[in-house]
Amino acid sequence: MSGRLVILPKKTYCPWNPSNVERVRRDERLERERIEKEQRLVEEEDRRRKSNCRNQSDAGRQTCPEEQEVHVNLFPEAEGAEKMLFHGGGVNGIDVTVEKSENKGVLPIPLGGKEAKTRKSGKLPFYMRPRHDGCSQ
Repeated sequence: MSGRLVILPKKTYCPWNPSNVERVRRDERLERERIEKEQRLVEEEDRRRKSNCRNQSDAGRQTCPEEQEVHVNLFPEAEGAEKMLFHGGGVNGIDVTVEKSENKGVLPIPLGGKEAKTRKSGKLPFYMRPRHDGCSQ
């Protein structure tokens, strides 16, 4: 022996205990059966729904919602701002007009707020100006 204490067999959760091994195998088998049963139920429900849709479409009714592609708009504000830009509006008080042939898909909105406006005028922000105090960088 190695001289160490082997107290694990005395614990109720010992993995070497045959009853614990059997309990783990039984739990894994039950979980597999539960998952397979859920999958069968989902597949049966899908088949039933598809057959109902086919029957309705054969009768001349609308197609099923699963067969129609539905667009989900996650960013309605951005879409509204884009429409405003392309139709001659402005964003945040900045009048921006874009011709449709120019910069397709790119919004010409200056980012950075006040600094973007000052950069256009040629004025540098404080962190880009050279130092005059005699310190070297």
